Amino acid sequence: MLRRPDCARLRDKKNTVPSLPSTGAETIRRNYVQGELIMTESVYKVVELVGTSTDSWEKAATAAVERAGQSLRDLRVAEVVEQDLVIEKGKVTAYRTKLKVSFKYEGKD
Repeated sequence: MLRRPDCARLRDKKNTVPSLPSTGAETIRRNYVQGELIMTESVYKVVELVGTSTDSWEKAATAAVERAGQSLRDLRVAEVVEQDLVIEKGKVTAYRTKLKVSFKYEGKD
């Protein structure tokens, strides 16, 4: 079991859960027992996607995530890897955002 560095000061307080960052905090709180953090074993797969939009990089990223959500379950995190523009005749015609998207892996390729 993994121990949090601040657990020593909590041992004298029964059923006390330290404050945790908001990302994933509820899962961690459920797995936190008497000063010890119990990590559940999970595996996440990461895929690269490229979204496009004629309006903005944000809309391009949103399009990629929303489309991926139609076929992938339990999306977790999207990281912007790269942004670029399509230029035609000196004008921006499209915004492209490359993302790394993670989702919980269920054992199928």
